[in-house]
Amino acid sequence: MTWGNRARLFFGSIGVLVLVAALTIVFNQRQHSATSETATITAVDYPVGSTYSGTVTDVLVTEGEQVRKGDPLISVRSASLLHDLRQGVVTAQSVGYSVSSTGIIRFESAVDGTVHGLDVQTGMFVPAGSTLLTVAKTGSLSVSARLSLTPTDYGRLAKGASVDLVLPDQTTIPGRVDEVSVSTANSRAVAQIDVVSFRLRDDADGGLIQAGTPVTAIVHLRDDGPLAGVVDAGTALLRKVGL
Repeated sequence: MTWGNRARLFFGSIGVLVLVAALTIVFNQRQHSATSETATITAVDYPVGSTYSGTVTDVLVTEGEQVRKGDPLISVRSASLLHDLRQGVVTAQSVGYSVSSTGIIRFESAVDGTVHGLDVQTGMFVPAGSTLLTVAKTGSLSVSARLSLTPTDYGRLAKGASVDLVLPDQTTIPGRVDEVSVSTANSRAVAQIDVVSFRLRDDADGGLIQAGTPVTAIVHLRDDGPLAGVVDAGTALLRKVGL
């Protein structure tokens, strides 16, 4: 092999290595999507509780039951409330919930929604300040997701970005990023995002779509072009060497 051929082979090999390295950087750093570490369907919750202790006299709903605004939920007889009523410390109108002259509190739903977190039964004593149940408001479902990103890819995460939400049965529904917050850990951006979707309707898809269901969120990042990864890598290298 002549020296000319050897030189061409050498420089050709160098060119191939440079090209492969550049393409690898582009592939690794400029992915068009990011997958959540954790993601769960959430709802706006309305906890039901009392500032007075008492004994549960009636439980009028069950876990997972659909209720309407104003529906009765639980009744509690409170001796301490009855005492305050008789002493004039409070009135039936000032306590913030329906109460009889005999000290029985009737808790009603503040919104249309679904009962969850029901952890009381008739005859149980409940202390002041305890939560009796929670009503997840109808139509308030969204997804709360956590992603770990490089600083560069965090810069490509935009409010309004499209999201694929994968349900436990592998069904995929579309969504979009509604809110973004961020913290840092180990030189990476930990993004917490809220995702909304017109497909997130209570009890849709065979009951899978409800508060507490774990999902996977695949977020589509902004595409800055095929050479963006090379530019970012070069910029990062210059920063490291102090240029």
